[in-house]
Amino acid sequence: MNNIVNVVRVGFIGALVFFLSVTELAAQTTAPAVAAKGSAQTQRGDASEVIRVAIEDVLSTMRENEALYGNNPQKLQAIIEITALPYLSIPHMAKLSLGKNWKSATPQQQATIVREFQIYLMRSYVRTLYSYRYVKPEILSREDSGADKTVLKVSVKNERGSTVSLLLRLEKNENRWQILDINAEGISLVVTARGLFNDEISKKGLDGFIQSLIEQNKKASLNDSQ
Repeated sequence: MNNIVNVVRVGFIGALVFFLSVTELAAQTTAPAVAAKGSAQTQRGDASEVIRVAIEDVLSTMRENEALYGNNPQKLQAIIEITALPYLSIPHMAKLSLGKNWKSATPQQQATIVREFQIYLMRSYVRTLYSYRYVKPEILSREDSGADKTVLKVSVKNERGSTVSLLLRLEKNENRWQILDINAEGISLVVTARGLFNDEISKKGLDGFIQSLIEQNKKASLNDSQ
């Protein structure tokens, strides 16, 4: 399970910033006077423009609240969750990450997996966003697959100063753009998670895997509160 954490810290650090970025813009369109116009633009507008504006807004928000990262990381995570979760396809990502094992899980197990998967990802995103709060990403191209699916190619410099190429796979669900997968330098978050999760499940069984994920999240929460 620690391998997943390493993947997030190294391979997907830049990509996860953009995962949060989409949500920030969408959340801001709920302001009363501007809601109708902004929401329509977010729902039907150009996905690359949504990403571009969102990146600027979310990184600005992070810089304004960066003191919370050291003083109260749980509060900072709560702020991110409120704006992000409505626009993240967490259930779909969890399902894709479990692969064939998803069908063998009971509805209760599936619900637990989605919950713990969400906790795990959100905790990682806060760390990621903090690391990249001063970056200036560039959207290079967009490739649509119909009206409701698109892939954005993004370039960003990582913490070592090297350029990282990212592919963001988005899908419009109920008039909202949601990210389903992130590919960093040819490495897919979902595919990588699936391989690691399947390995854990083959060793411990589905119940053992779920318990391991729960314990990891609890341990991380305790460390954040200290």
